[in-house]
Amino acid sequence: MEESKLMYNIHALKLRQLKGYSITSRQFADDFRKAFKPFEKRWPNVSTSFGPLTLMEGWVKLDAASLADDVLKLARQFLEIDHLIDELLEKHRKD
Repeated sequence: MEESKLMYNIHALKLRQLKGYSITSRQFADDFRKAFKPFEKRWPNVSTSFGPLTLMEGWVKLDAASLADDVLKLARQFLEIDHLIDELLEKHRKD
């Protein structure tokens, strides 16, 4: 029987189209991954080995008995790293 998974990710789609910013996808992805490195070990089954549009992606085992707790834990983890995106966007803001 195949293991069910709850997937999570952060994508960086259409960054170049953000008004008021000067962003190249590759540089943004590289900068994010460098900033994310200290947090990486807390994210189960995470990978940052993608092109510039997928900044990170991972999964947790899907277990109906703990689904609410698992989703809450992931949500808290996203809140712990949301400042990384904010800081990178600020770095690329046009004056």
